[in-house]
Amino acid sequence: MGGRKYDDLSDDDKSIVDDYVIRSIIIRQIKPDNEHASMFYIFERLNTGGVVLTSMEIRRAVFAGPFLKMLEELNKNYNWQKIIGKKQEDKRFRDVEWILRFFAFYLTDFKKYKDPLKTYLNSIMEQFQYQYKDDWKKIFIETCDKIVKALGEKPFHIPRGRLNLAVLDSVMVSIAKNPTLSIEEIAKLYNELKNDEHYIDLITARDTSKTKLLKDRFQLTFLKFGVQM
Repeated sequence: MGGRKYDDLSDDDKSIVDDYVIRSIIIRQIKPDNEHASMFYIFERLNTGGVVLTSMEIRRAVFAGPFLKMLEELNKNYNWQKIIGKKQEDKRFRDVEWILRFFAFYLTDFKKYKDPLKTYLNSIMEQFQYQYKDDWKKIFIETCDKIVKALGEKPFHIPRGRLNLAVLDSVMVSIAKNPTLSIEEIAKLYNELKNDEHYIDLITARDTSKTKLLKDRFQLTFLKFGVQM
């Protein structure tokens, strides 16, 4: 109809528009009624054709809001990009998910974690969907600044030169939760941690997101960096 407005249409064209059926499906999660996890999984089930979306791409559609906006703003932080070893933002938003991992364990008690990690991160996105706090941004930025000063670029690319997310989340959260640590202390404690055989086992396990492995990892790093539990 050439971009014309409804009032510009002929009577016949108006009748076509008036009689057109727009089908829609309303989805409501019945139980439990305090969350909307089903929206994520329905979206994921439908996501089978063409390029399969990543979990974070789906979260951007399902849990859009101030919290997501904050994560995406922080992803542009210069020191954060040095830490993860990326000069450009990931087009599939995997780097945004890594920031989500940080906040998932900074804002909540790791003892409450239960795998799978994907479901846990979904619950964090929903819980904080409409929250945006400058204090959260500040602690993330300050933590990144401390890490680069103490450990240099790409400090969590261990033990084989690739970014280890199990190291990234446990160490970053530990440093963030103990702001009294000096640059020198962070460097010393992290060097000790890298030489801890038990920690190496925890960060190189087949699936580091398993409940027990993750809890053991955080407990060890919290103890090492003097975080109260």
